[in-house]
Amino acid sequence: MPSRHDPPHRATPSPLQRWKARLQTRFLLSLAERLHPSDGQIALLWAVPAGIAGALATLGFREAMDGLERLIFGRDGDMAILAALAPWQTRLILPVAGGVMAGLLLMLARRYTDKARHSDYMEAITLGDGVLPVRLTLIRSAASLCSIVSGASIGREGPMVQMAALAASLVGRARRISPERLRTIVACGAAAGLTSAYSAPFASAFFVSEIVLGSVVAERMGPLIVAAVVSNVTMRALPGYAPLYTPPALPELHTVQFLAFPLLGVVLGILSPLFMATLRWGKSAWNALPLPNNVALPVRLGLGGLLVGTISIWFPQTWGNGYGVVNQLMHVSWPWTTLTLVLLFKVLATVISAGSGAVGGVFTPTLFVGAALGALCAKILAVTIPSIHPDTITCVIVGMGAFLAATAQAPLMAILMVFEMTSSYQIMLPLMLCAIVAFFVSRSLTADPMYSATSRINAKRAADERARGTRVRELMKTTEQIVDVDASLEAVRRVFMAMPVKYVYLVDADHKLHGFLALSDFNRLMDEGKLDLNAPAKPLATSHIPVLYPDDSAAVALQAFLRHEGERLPVVASPDDRTFLGVISKADFLTRIESLV
Repeated sequence: MPSRHDPPHRATPSPLQRWKARLQTRFLLSLAERLHPSDGQIALLWAVPAGIAGALATLGFREAMDGLERLIFGRDGDMAILAALAPWQTRLILPVAGGVMAGLLLMLARRYTDKARHSDYMEAITLGDGVLPVRLTLIRSAASLCSIVSGASIGREGPMVQMAALAASLVGRARRISPERLRTIVACGAAAGLTSAYSAPFASAFFVSEIVLGSVVAERMGPLIVAAVVSNVTMRALPGYAPLYTPPALPELHTVQFLAFPLLGVVLGILSPLFMATLRWGKSAWNALPLPNNVALPVRLGLGGLLVGTISIWFPQTWGNGYGVVNQLMHVSWPWTTLTLVLLFKVLATVISAGSGAVGGVFTPTLFVGAALGALCAKILAVTIPSIHPDTITCVIVGMGAFLAATAQAPLMAILMVFEMTSSYQIMLPLMLCAIVAFFVSRSLTADPMYSATSRINAKRAADERARGTRVRELMKTTEQIVDVDASLEAVRRVFMAMPVKYVYLVDADHKLHGFLALSDFNRLMDEGKLDLNAPAKPLATSHIPVLYPDDSAAVALQAFLRHEGERLPVVASPDDRTFLGVISKADFLTRIESLV
């Protein structure tokens, strides 16, 4: 009789039970294989928290900005309106105080600058590993906040997108993931931040794809669109949501009026490089000021604030990023003299603010300049060619998009951005026509885009393309580390003694490669006393070394060097023709690739 300590008796499964178990196991394995998510599907899942984090970070920056405005002015709102309501002394003093405070914060930020780490979100996505420095980003965002609430003529979208990208980076860094996936998450955060700033999810996804990533690819667009949509839905669910621009209903355009928009595109395409060159000149002029390094930033930003404040005494419309003035242009027809003066002084204020070092974007000021130029061109057309003169409101909106397309050199993003901000299908045809013309005119005059980070990214991409286009024939050299295939081992020994090489190549009278003899094998046999120097070298030759062909790319050469411990690799004519052409040196190869990159 079994005791209670004996193990329980287990019945042997029947063949039917074993067959069911195998079938069940196969089914579960098949189901797991089918449900196993791909990298693209995982990126879509990560886009959701990145979109939410980006929206909340943007909202936090906006609430901080509104809070400071209420503290300073007693209310929040568009900076141009707040400037018009403030006494002239406030317009003069506040930008100076804000500039000095921003400069002090930027000096503090220098302590946390890591040259090995990319602090700009664009570079972190394309050139870095997706890790954004937390303290540096927060301090620079605080400096931007000081500049914005004190009237600097810069856009607030720059720090908003940077904060959203940082929030997404922190979300990704909460788990140990690959740098490639983290870069995708940061890109999703940037799209979410731009969406929160402009309420344009589709255009924001295209901004990151077209400007930052450099190409519109379906695999990349999916996560960006998901993050942008999630961000927009999050912002709509929170209090205080409102569209940035509120254009009125647009009148119908007659067929002949479409002729005005290519002309407008040419004008905007010509003026766009001039606008960007003026911004670059302003930055160079500020950097050329002979100021001590320990006080340069506060003095420059304070002096820039003084100049902007002086302009705002007569033109308060120059304060802020200008979106409130653009809204006015969409509803009220200004006299051309007032419009021209405000435009000129707005450009001057933007050059001063951005050039002095204020942290912010020029995206929204660019929309302002485009809108004002569109309104001016409409007034000129009404006098010079009244038969094709479109209404001023349409020219204002089209001017915004076309000038943005020309300066950012991203026409698809600009068209979608203005379309989503205005929610008017009626604007699409003239906008597409004008934006494309402006883009091609601008591109023919200059290749410099709006963002300096984009220039570095484009330079890196161009270098990578040149490196990928490099062929082995450009790097190979002739060599004397060869002996005749029928030579003795004594001839091989003389080559090893004369040259610091690890291999000797055996070739025949037609210069066909027959094999290699390694120095390590030669020395081993010599130490073992098994080497007869009068014996032929061919029996000891081996072919276990990769060879390259003249048309092989640099990538193929790199993979060959990774498989081979030697310093040089032989180059033969083709897989079917073993004619020995020369060697490619690992040192020369790496030096050439580094010079291209």
